[in-house]
Amino acid sequence: MKQIVPNLISNQIRKPFLLFLSVFAFSFAMIAQNPTNGGNIGGNQTVCAGTVPALITSESPASGGGTGTIEYLWMFTTNANAQPGGPGYTAIANSNSASYQPGPLYTTTYFVRCARRIGSGNTAFSAESNNISTITVNDLPNSSIGGNPGSGFTGTTVTFTASSAGPGGSYAWDFNGDGIIDCTTQTCTYTYNNSGTFNVNLTVTNANGCSSTTTGTITITNPFIANINDPCFCGNPLNYIPPGSLNYFNHDYIQITGNPGETWTITSISNFSGAGGDIYIVNSLTGTVTPITVGTVIPETTSGTYYLNLWFNGGLGGWSVTVSNGTGTNSITLSSGPGAINNCPLCPNAPLPVELVDFKATTIGKQVELSWITAAEINNSHFEIERSLDGARFDFLGQKEGFGTSNTNNYYNFMDTEAVPGETYYRLKQVDYNGDYTYSDVVSVRIDSDQVIVNVSPNPVTNTTVVRLGTDVAPNTVLELLSSTGQIVRTYKVQDDASSLEIDMTGLAEGIYLLSVANASREQKAFYKVVKF
Repeated sequence: MKQIVPNLISNQIRKPFLLFLSVFAFSFAMIAQNPTNGGNIGGNQTVCAGTVPALITSESPASGGGTGTIEYLWMFTTNANAQPGGPGYTAIANSNSASYQPGPLYTTTYFVRCARRIGSGNTAFSAESNNISTITVNDLPNSSIGGNPGSGFTGTTVTFTASSAGPGGSYAWDFNGDGIIDCTTQTCTYTYNNSGTFNVNLTVTNANGCSSTTTGTITITNPFIANINDPCFCGNPLNYIPPGSLNYFNHDYIQITGNPGETWTITSISNFSGAGGDIYIVNSLTGTVTPITVGTVIPETTSGTYYLNLWFNGGLGGWSVTVSNGTGTNSITLSSGPGAINNCPLCPNAPLPVELVDFKATTIGKQVELSWITAAEINNSHFEIERSLDGARFDFLGQKEGFGTSNTNNYYNFMDTEAVPGETYYRLKQVDYNGDYTYSDVVSVRIDSDQVIVNVSPNPVTNTTVVRLGTDVAPNTVLELLSSTGQIVRTYKVQDDASSLEIDMTGLAEGIYLLSVANASREQKAFYKVVKF
């Protein structure tokens, strides 16, 4: 009995204790176990690259494992073969929400939602959503603009090209930024008839409905036309008096900067004295004076630059002329001289202070000998020898002292030891002691050369200079002006049968440039140093 009673008491106590432990364990499991069902999330979407997808909604919450608070963690991957919640998935920080809003996406991305109950003692997010939300990202089309020159002149027509939108794609062009679609094909042309800076907008849409927009700019300016009148006086060397005539022709010119390849013509001519349209082309080598007529084409001397020498009868007054490139928007009237009317004086045939009876140029190897004879001299200070590479602009070459006053024949000679291959023109400037001067007739010689660029004069250059070309230079040869770093800054095209070419360096920075032949190998390429100051 003594031994039985304790056992009975022990059994009576053990039964309630075991029941308590069982209830406690059951309650703990109900409160703190992790969810057994991850729930469902929103379905698949398709978006364009760079856009924000719609909210991935919670279709049903995580469940099971008790009644404690559920904590969520969203994860993503771009690997279609990765296991949900496993390696290859990346956790998204601060994503404790039943739904999730992704940011802009640029590639197809897969999302899952994981869950756990707070306080379970098991820190793992062990329940994944029952489905994966796939957001498919379609690429944007390339909307780059090709063919935009960046600038041009009124009347210019530009051809624009878009990158391919692929089968089923479309294009929308707005060439002047006014919000109106001007063209809907891949390649379009547009003519700018007004000056200003315009936005060029291109929107390309591919077959998936994804669009990309690019904006460029183009600046359109009016052509620049410079009409510069030379001083009107009898001693101006560019003015002209035909032999045996009292008519006095004052030199002028038209210079236009416009679009390359345009055709500028004279559309009307008038004379301020009412005597008609008296402007002329003068050939000082042959002594001919040819009237310029309506329809005369102004030559394109370099790409986009048009230049025409002209003379007008100074005894009749100034001139007015209208030039046009045929577009109707670029018709410009020019007037000569200050005050519109330029009445030049007549220049009488007064006795010359020096009677020049002979002047000739002779080649001796690669040099040129100039020789002349005077039959009489009155107050003759000196002769200045001038040389020209194009027959229009003459530069000082050297000087010979005169004999003062003399009634006998005097003989002179001068050697051009640095003669330039090609056709070269020479003239004498006879200067009196009082500064008055006269010019001789022009003589010329030719020295052959197989070089492409044989001379650049003047050099250094202020604005324009003349390039002397070799005898075998093919028409349409292109010359390139390179900066000291090798960048092409200007190109010039040689016209048919041209022995020289004027190049314009206006607007370029001071420094050293190289003039070379385009599209030639290094062995063939001719380089000539040109200094701009």
